[in-house]
Amino acid sequence: MMTALAFYILATLCVVMAVLTVTLANPVTCALSLIVCLMCLAGLFAQLAAGYVAILQVLVYAGAIMVLFLFVVMLLSLSEEETAEGKSGRTRLLKSLVCFAFLVDLYVFVDQSMGAREFAEVQQDFGSLAGLGEALFTRFLVPFEVISLLLTAAVVGVVAITRKPLALPQPAERSPSSR
Repeated sequence: MMTALAFYILATLCVVMAVLTVTLANPVTCALSLIVCLMCLAGLFAQLAAGYVAILQVLVYAGAIMVLFLFVVMLLSLSEEETAEGKSGRTRLLKSLVCFAFLVDLYVFVDQSMGAREFAEVQQDFGSLAGLGEALFTRFLVPFEVISLLLTAAVVGVVAITRKPLALPQPAERSPSSR
């Protein structure tokens, strides 16, 4: 009973924080709501007896990746005019409609898949370090490397966008008498 209640609380909070991540205008509050969402996911992994994955969720995603996101947001240092663009009613309505459409699509997908097949048995090494390492470096090696390259390219892109042009020293102008 308590396990089901904890699941519903974590799942609801996770969905609410994910919607707030997409709909809020301030990038810092978006990042903070994403941290709460990732923490709820770690709680859900812990309920699945995948303790190692839950710890990785907190350390890697809620810790390191969110620090990277906040670093990029601070590096951009958006002005008030740039952040006000996301506060318009049309933008918020569009974001809300996209979130609603995604939730309806997710509900339909889950509803159809629940009746179509039975749940698979959980493997013995699910969530363990050995099982995660075996899956990550065999079946998911290419997607793992592609995501690492994508994150690296995103950081390099932000640095390139925000970099100020080099101020080259201007040659001294010669006076007409020095010629």
